[in-house]
Amino acid sequence: MIAVDFGDTDKQRWHGDFGPIEPPRPPRGIPPHHKFVSKLEWALHQDDVVTESATIGSSGCEPAMVGQMLGDVPNTLYVISTRAAKNWWRDFYPEEAAADRAGEAQIWDDERAAAIIWEIATKNPAALRPWRAIAKAERRQRVNTSVRPHDKRKYTGAAVERYMNSLPSYSMLPQELKDVFCHQRETGFGWDDNNMRDYKLSLMLPFAMALADEDITSRAKWEWVLGLYAHGYPSFYRRQAVAELTERIAKQQTGKARKKDVSRDERKAAMKHGRWCLRQLYYLS
Repeated sequence: MIAVDFGDTDKQRWHGDFGPIEPPRPPRGIPPHHKFVSKLEWALHQDDVVTESATIGSSGCEPAMVGQMLGDVPNTLYVISTRAAKNWWRDFYPEEAAADRAGEAQIWDDERAAAIIWEIATKNPAALRPWRAIAKAERRQRVNTSVRPHDKRKYTGAAVERYMNSLPSYSMLPQELKDVFCHQRETGFGWDDNNMRDYKLSLMLPFAMALADEDITSRAKWEWVLGLYAHGYPSFYRRQAVAELTERIAKQQTGKARKKDVSRDERKAAMKHGRWCLRQLYYLS
């Protein structure tokens, strides 16, 4: 297996079974994206290749160009989620991540990223999926990309009311969903039960916007729009709402006040419960 990280300066870093490798240099004078395809083709003649899902687009290559090249090589191009490498690094190398975050050492760089991508591919092959060109008809254009300006207006107004009306009445929810979606206020003594009377608007508005505007016709499409799984399409639903929900559930389940204190297994348990809650919300809507 060969891993590649595209890098911040368009200088790819390649990592193989015995450490860093350097593909042959392409001829001078050709465009950068042609150079990338040339190196990728060489690597795919040696072994399977894995990279982050955003790398092909970052290189400037047209999907058709990569697809045509893949028809002439004996091995497979795999991709992993764009978040997988850093998540793996933080989960399995927490001391490195803490030192890097504190500025004590510059540990995370393109070479480290390539090594982590290779490690994921070899130790967790279930995270891999074959790369394929996505047709324009399959590409989802999200109707909503932010809660703004509603957050600046303290989540008031007719538009917010219209969105929230797409959710089931809070009073009709089972207690397990109320505990997750409610307007809780975290205090120094735990959760303030006096505020558990309705939805927390900043948490729930993105989900309401998705139900109201995204033409969701099935549970599968609901989960796809929100990006609930590892290869979910990046969007503000996933980046903001799903991430905030997962963090809230993790704090409730563990009693820990800080996100960085939540372990990998605790976070996975919170994500699983969050997915279940969102499925129930869809069925009740």
